[in-house]
Amino acid sequence: MKRKVNTSIINMLPEDLIVEIVAQLVSHSSEPFVDLYNLKNTSKLFYAASKDEIVKERIALDREFPSLNWTVTDRGMSILNACAEAGNAEACFILALINIFDKEDISTGVDLLKKATCKGHTEALYLMNIVTLRFQEHHLLTAVNSDGVFGADEINFGHGDDQFELCREKVVNLIRHISWNKWQATLVGNRQQWCKNSECGTVRGWDRHRIFCSNACRWNHEYFALCREM
Repeated sequence: MKRKVNTSIINMLPEDLIVEIVAQLVSHSSEPFVDLYNLKNTSKLFYAASKDEIVKERIALDREFPSLNWTVTDRGMSILNACAEAGNAEACFILALINIFDKEDISTGVDLLKKATCKGHTEALYLMNIVTLRFQEHHLLTAVNSDGVFGADEINFGHGDDQFELCREKVVNLIRHISWNKWQATLVGNRQQWCKNSECGTVRGWDRHRIFCSNACRWNHEYFALCREM
């Protein structure tokens, strides 16, 4: 049986503190939607706080995916859109994947990726580079540096492979779940490996990481690595 909350104590708390309590819950919970549902049913104040934009911005959507099938339910899409409008980076990222790889709406997908990258979303930064490499002649992709890679200097992946592999794994899993086989028409193009250096991308050094001629070569290699794993 659910324990009732002492509403007299709750009523004494400032509204912004109640919102912060709910936001902390949904950002750290392993089951944020379950906990949010249970909490908002305990009092009118928690119910009102659960609708706040701060809560939508901070809810940990990645912990609910793929239990909520975002792409085929009105409820899933409604939640994603509401959270994205509130500035939730994960919601923007998932919607970007849906638009790029399922709906093949590159323009909307790129805009959503840019919003997620502004929030420091690592996988969105990763995918933005991949999409830029795929559509390097596309008029939408204008934020390209001298290496031909969007925001590459701002992505702290270092020289190792671990961060790339983690991002690639998450992106592959999400694309497979969202788009089934539609990704092939979007991701695989006529792009060719451009570097003629036979040692570029080989494993060297005591840490056994791949060494590349340039940042552009690093991302070109990653593009093909992602395509192979799909």
